[in-house]
Amino acid sequence: MLRRDFFKKAVCAVPTLGFSGCVSAEAKKLSAEAEFDVMIIGGGTAGTVAAIESARLGAKTLVVERASQLGGTMTVAGVNFPGLFHIDGRQVIAGIGWELVCKAIKENGDSLPEFKKRKEHHLNQVRLNEYLYACIAEEEAIKAGAEILYYTYPEKIEDVGNGYRVYLTSSFGGGFVFAKKIVDATASASAAALAGFERMYSDRRQPGTLVFKICGYDAKNIDIGALNANYKAAIARGELGKKDLWTSIKHLVLERGENCLYVKDADNSTPVRFSHSNIQGRKILMRVFRFLKTQKGFENLKMDSIKTEVGVRETYRVVGEKIMTGEEYTTGKLFPDSLCYSYYPTDMHDMKGLKTTYLKEGVSPTIPLSVLTPKGAKNMLVAGRCASADRLANSAMRVQASCMAMGQVAGCVSALAAKSNVANSAVNLDEVRRTLVLHNAIVPPKIS
Repeated sequence: MLRRDFFKKAVCAVPTLGFSGCVSAEAKKLSAEAEFDVMIIGGGTAGTVAAIESARLGAKTLVVERASQLGGTMTVAGVNFPGLFHIDGRQVIAGIGWELVCKAIKENGDSLPEFKKRKEHHLNQVRLNEYLYACIAEEEAIKAGAEILYYTYPEKIEDVGNGYRVYLTSSFGGGFVFAKKIVDATASASAAALAGFERMYSDRRQPGTLVFKICGYDAKNIDIGALNANYKAAIARGELGKKDLWTSIKHLVLERGENCLYVKDADNSTPVRFSHSNIQGRKILMRVFRFLKTQKGFENLKMDSIKTEVGVRETYRVVGEKIMTGEEYTTGKLFPDSLCYSYYPTDMHDMKGLKTTYLKEGVSPTIPLSVLTPKGAKNMLVAGRCASADRLANSAMRVQASCMAMGQVAGCVSALAAKSNVANSAVNLDEVRRTLVLHNAIVPPKIS
């Protein structure tokens, strides 16, 4: 079914919304036509991969995404350097996420970095064109057979025993859709919350980042010492905030703005919080930009690009059947239901800067299915940043390669369970492992 036809039928299911041309026969047909095996809520880093995996397994799959494209933080927030897929040159995360990254690199004529042992973990991240990635992700999802519904989000989720009745809404109206399984890839576990599952939320949150690019100057001609003195004077006068930059004015100039700007307590879990975060980010950006334009060497300064959203690092996490601890993550504990790897140093940001703690050599953290399962859930999984973990473990698990791996696991388990009409917990984990390997994922060894 085409997206426009699907949504037309979906909104016609609720005549009280005032849509014309809806007849009762059409409304009655909706219950049969708008049924899905798997609904992915959130088409970001994890959700995109979950949708492709589910659809490739033959499950009737719907992706519901509030924005205009797939990719999430990697595209709309410009964090277009996914990692980490490798530990000291050894690949531990592959599968569909890696496939999409490699396709984006190849089609744009770019090249992969040389993956090797090095302390600077960011050098093993893969820089790609985020605009092309969004197109390729969409292309692959559609090719796999997934339906994509943009500008839409769930307003109500009802557990009806054999699945969920979901009320989807948008500025055009809304309607009910049935799904046997849901994968919550919203990054804030908002779908899980709508379904009645518990979330955890810290009173402390890591700051967010608004990614931007400036141009029109030559860094070699800038007197960094004089610029820094003027920058401090502007702070003293109240023209700039003390924490407008999380690094230094020198770093901003050399990096042309990328990952330099912190937004305190950034949060995208509600429209009010997300609006505030984005507004604050743009206020800070304009203060810094206008200050630079008054400085020597920046007379021709121009704004090259500004991402549409602040990149948010931390909001809600689901309370799962298991809560991953920082100690379990950093020691690489292997669980009976470990189905994918994660790899990243613990990476805790605050308004003073960044505290990175590297994993010991040979440590390969794994993610069990139980941290993707909301406590008590039979037909719902989460994937990505909202997985069940404490703050320390989450600071590492939240990065893109790990989210992609979680997405593939969630998509696989959901599709297999939906096709067999069983609870997620009833799916044979050996079958899941075989299926993931068949789809080029790297799976941790089985333990009893």
